[in-house]
Amino acid sequence: MEEPILVICVDRDNDIGEKLGVNGPIIGRKECLEVAKNLALEDPGETDANSLFGAIKEYDKLKEQGEKVYLAAFTGDKIVGTESDAKIVRQLEGVIKKYSIKKAVFVSDGAEDECLIPIIQSKLQILSVVKIVVRQSSQLESGYYVALNFFKDIVNDPQASKIVLGLPAITLVLYSLFGDLGWRVTLGVIGGYLMIKAFHMERFVISFVNELTATFSKDKVSFFCYILSLAFITIGLVQGYNNYNLYLNSNILVSGLSFVQGSLSYFFIAMLTLLTGKLLYIYGKSSEAIKYITYYALTFSIYVVLENSVQYIMFPEYNPLYLVISIVLGFLIIFIAMITERIAQME
Repeated sequence: MEEPILVICVDRDNDIGEKLGVNGPIIGRKECLEVAKNLALEDPGETDANSLFGAIKEYDKLKEQGEKVYLAAFTGDKIVGTESDAKIVRQLEGVIKKYSIKKAVFVSDGAEDECLIPIIQSKLQILSVVKIVVRQSSQLESGYYVALNFFKDIVNDPQASKIVLGLPAITLVLYSLFGDLGWRVTLGVIGGYLMIKAFHMERFVISFVNELTATFSKDKVSFFCYILSLAFITIGLVQGYNNYNLYLNSNILVSGLSFVQGSLSYFFIAMLTLLTGKLLYIYGKSSEAIKYITYYALTFSIYVVLENSVQYIMFPEYNPLYLVISIVLGFLIIFIAMITERIAQME
């Protein structure tokens, strides 16, 4: 005795139920044809109607070949996913049990319905998959679902969503607030992010943010120092940019150094303020507090050497003796600080 074949048509998002009020399973040629005609009249652009007509055509073809064949259409739910697929599986299992079906021909109208193929294969042997193509829409629908799945993956991945969604969001907000200046700020944010990634500074940044949060609730003086440091950095960036505009027509080296000249003193104060906040935060809690003598000395030495170096390069009349003195002074200050730190650790 030949085994019956089930021609399957699936409406995963339940357009049939939503538009006609008909629930699956829809069994038989007459019933499926009636639903297909009514659905086409209700919405001529509905692809599920084409899928039903395609399933009826496959049913007729197998019937002409002398096969024992059944036709059934299954409906899901407008909330596509686990809920809709579970409804379709329950309907399919009922038809399989009723007609003792083991083989099937699956008729699909696009990428969405084809997601059910693995589920159907777990219940039946699929002899073939027939794709009903509405001309010029197949690639569009498949591309739509590829893009939709990609977007869902991005949204569900916290790391990826910060980059793919977060950066455009920041750009749009800044542009709406500051106009063209927003693009520069955005590029600066992206540059800072890439710098953190390139030099593997993630742990340092996370540690600083956690410390900033802790000082806000426990150590108000340290928190004030951190905010003050951020304010001086901002002022330094603005002053550096203003100074850069004054030398805009100079050569590239002088233009770049003009930014350093305008911002360096503010960055120096910001660094001292930051170190002070950090020192107050760990003072009495850690033996590392003594190291801040060297940090202060190093910050001051770098500032003195950079300041005199910029002056020497930008202004030919600048006395080079000052640069030599600043370098010697810088080494001397660092040396004294290191000796002091060593003595303090020995005690």
